[in-house]
Amino acid sequence: MTILTRTQAEALATFIVRVREDWSHSGVMAALEKSNIVDALDTARAVVNLAADPTAKTPALLAKPGPWWRNPTGENVSPERYTMRCHEHPAETVPCRECTARALADPPRPETIAAAKEAARRARSTR
Repeated sequence: MTILTRTQAEALATFIVRVREDWSHSGVMAALEKSNIVDALDTARAVVNLAADPTAKTPALLAKPGPWWRNPTGENVSPERYTMRCHEHPAETVPCRECTARALADPPRPETIAAAKEAARRARSTR
């Protein structure tokens, strides 16, 4: 495993700010420096994936768990400290394959969602 060199990170940041004009070079560099603890290709792929997401307002999200840390096979390649575990299947990372498959096989119905929202509202109001 090799991590990004400073020269590689500078070049990558330059590319990213050319495609994400709303991000600053220094912001991308800070995000890369903070997240540059895994293989260089995984870090590069993650920042490109993050930049491709129009809802991502800041490159600082790179230092958080998220779908940008998925490789082409769908495997989570994020640093361990950025990994969120499934609350039902702690050996799995989010999104958990088992929970995703279950949700796709039997998606929540509108009435189930409405009941869950109402229960959450009631629980919040009793605090």
